[in-house]
Amino acid sequence: MLVLDVRSQSEIESIPPLIEDAIIIDYKRGDFEEELAKLSKEPTYIVVCSGGVRSRKTASIMEKLGFKSIKNLKGGINEFLECST
Repeated sequence: MLVLDVRSQSEIESIPPLIEDAIIIDYKRGDFEEELAKLSKEPTYIVVCSGGVRSRKTASIMEKLGFKSIKNLKGGINEFLECST
């Protein structure tokens, strides 16, 4: 399983990735879909962002690109952190 973090650099500086070796691709990059397409389509990906909207949209894009297994962190990192306290 791989974690794909689609937050911006400033968001990542504020709250570091949940997993140290997460793949980081900013959703707002102009070449976002091209960068996604470079990833292997075989592993399971857990897609995360701050609130869950960009990760949900990313999961949809990944499905269209032919990725095999995609999970979305519903509510994003913010909700996850609220639940863990």
